[in-house]
Amino acid sequence: MKTFKIEIHPKSYILCSDGQGTANADASIVKDIDNILPIIPGKRFKGLLKESMKEVIEITQNPNFGLIENLFGSPGLEEDGCNNGILRIGNFTYENRGNQIKSVFIQQTAVENGTAKKYSLRNYEVIDFKNEYHFTGTMVFDPKRNQDL
Repeated sequence: MKTFKIEIHPKSYILCSDGQGTANADASIVKDIDNILPIIPGKRFKGLLKESMKEVIEITQNPNFGLIENLFGSPGLEEDGCNNGILRIGNFTYENRGNQIKSVFIQQTAVENGTAKKYSLRNYEVIDFKNEYHFTGTMVFDPKRNQDL
């Protein structure tokens, strides 16, 4: 088993939403258990990594989709709340405790034929990247975890 520390240094706005909106936003950022500081869910990061891996396999025309299942697990094979893949990724937590983290609201609309599509304006709460924030998490690579599959 190997454990890797991963740091994320945002270079643009971050929106990691749990799908819940507020009165001010159609999507707002996920926060820690105390509902104070934003986090990047490990599940979200793992999903993005899996999608990127699929794209690489498609681009290289390597039909080894079993590798994806081995690394990331398969839907429906959860045991004790953990996916059976050999990769486990924890939540990424805010590390710059000295800086006040700021969120901002941005608006986005769909454009159709050069004009804004009717009723498509959305408000999002995002993490402002302009300060030196970073998030830290861990990724565990455990080849023994998937031997029984």
